[in-house]
Amino acid sequence: MFDGYVLVGGKSSRMGTDKFALRWGDMTFAERASSALRKIADERVYFVVGANQTEETNGLLPPGIPQITDVYPNKAAIGGIYTALAHSVNEWILILACDYPFVTGDLFARLAEIA
Repeated sequence: MFDGYVLVGGKSSRMGTDKFALRWGDMTFAERASSALRKIADERVYFVVGANQTEETNGLLPPGIPQITDVYPNKAAIGGIYTALAHSVNEWILILACDYPFVTGDLFARLAEIA
């Protein structure tokens, strides 16, 4: 059993808009990432959000997936990774940044198979 974590807490300063809310086809980046992780994580998928983003993300992230807040805000991806590691109770976890729209559940299933 894996836990899956999608990092959505970045500032997106170069992009100018929240990357997790960008659309590729009929899904947002956050929807794509969480959907891919659910392939191996069952229902144990979480969004890691920045401390200052909890209000911003309400209504923009897919419903039904719990949000956890960065333990160390403003520390870039490493803060989100630490938060996911501290939160998980499983031996195996998968952490994915939200801005990888081409990652698929099949890739994660293959990684789990060879792990």
